[in-house]
Amino acid sequence: MGYFYDAESASTSVGTFSYNTVDRSMVPASTVTQMAVGIRGSASNKSIVTSSWTITNNTIKMPANPTDWTAECAEFRCINNSYIANNVTTGGSIGLSVVAGTGNVLQNNTLNSAKLEGIEFADCNNCKTYNNVIPSSAGVGILINGSAGCNGVQLNGDKISGTKQECIHAYTNTTNLTISGCNLTSSTAGTFGINLQKSTAVKIQNNTLTGNGLGNIAVEVDNCSGNISLTGGKVSNFKSCVVSIYNSTKGLVTNNVSMSGVSVSGTPKAYIPVLANGGLLGTGISLSL
Repeated sequence: MGYFYDAESASTSVGTFSYNTVDRSMVPASTVTQMAVGIRGSASNKSIVTSSWTITNNTIKMPANPTDWTAECAEFRCINNSYIANNVTTGGSIGLSVVAGTGNVLQNNTLNSAKLEGIEFADCNNCKTYNNVIPSSAGVGILINGSAGCNGVQLNGDKISGTKQECIHAYTNTTNLTISGCNLTSSTAGTFGINLQKSTAVKIQNNTLTGNGLGNIAVEVDNCSGNISLTGGKVSNFKSCVVSIYNSTKGLVTNNVSMSGVSVSGTPKAYIPVLANGGLLGTGISLSL
């Protein structure tokens, strides 16, 4: 590792890691393990945290397409109420990974050419992004995941393009997610702008989603219970539809999926429902061009 801080046995507060260059790009991709920068409360006890860090204006480089997924540019685990801004990452498995954190802000970072995703939030609460740029990723732009799931994440004004998979992927147990004012461009055939998988209470507000004739669906609603709204903004040039509702979970009912005030062009349908294995479509489905 280039830099590593681990509180481990007792919670700590106030740290600064700024204006540094950490370059591990010369390490062979097949052999590099661990992250370039790691800041942790504890790896094993989520009740031990470190908080109120300032992590700004760093340049972090890792080899492209590392074999080991732990070869992140930067991992922040059990870190709370910290400001992570104006950093530039290149390569690695993940650009910036935030795990089991609360109240963190990621702003104006540029995440280049990660293997898996530019930004990851895992098991996080009430974290926010502002105006981050992800111009390329061999996987996802922003991934929201974790064993318990994330609650209250807000994505604001991020610009994502050049991803081989979806621009934003919200995974199992994501709740109270807001995606606002983002510019999302699908650059690979068959991809989604936003993929919501077993997520609920999602607000998609005033975004620009562009399919470039390559992206298949602007918003994929995959085995979600519902309460998903798409309001304002623009959707253009997706091959299939604005919203796809896919439900293959027996007894699961997808309710309350709506779209209003969205400017749609070059996209043939408002939505397509696909039901299988006893999955159901319920009430409050309000989707039309």
